[in-house]
Amino acid sequence: MANKSGLSIRIKMAIVDAGITQKYIAKLLDVAETTVSAYTKGVSEPPTKNLAAIAKECGVTLDWLITGKEDATITTPVSTNQYSVDIERIEEVIEAVMEHLQNNDLTMPPAKIAELVTVLYEEISETENKQINNGTVTRMIKLAS
Repeated sequence: MANKSGLSIRIKMAIVDAGITQKYIAKLLDVAETTVSAYTKGVSEPPTKNLAAIAKECGVTLDWLITGKEDATITTPVSTNQYSVDIERIEEVIEAVMEHLQNNDLTMPPAKIAELVTVLYEEISETENKQINNGTVTRMIKLAS
């Protein structure tokens, strides 16, 4: 039997509390149901982009899902006049960070990756149409280390 981690417990809790099924999450992530089951049992950890999708679908923060810190529920709508989140841009940032880590044989704890993605997203969002480039990712990873 697998040793349940805090992450796996929070994934299971988020799914159950949201009233959705593992089957639904599997379809959302385009993975097998057994993969989602493995996430909830602590057998494997989902990639960061899957964690972000689970958090969004379940209505919890990515930070809470990864670390267990802070309030779990998102109390502010994702999109308001003051603040809006571009999910596609977040996914681009996550992919750029993960690609950079993989290409450079680097590892980073999930909580640090979430923090890094947040900072990068905020930086590229400040300027409309700003591109994610390897130099920016490298600089941010060095700052995060």
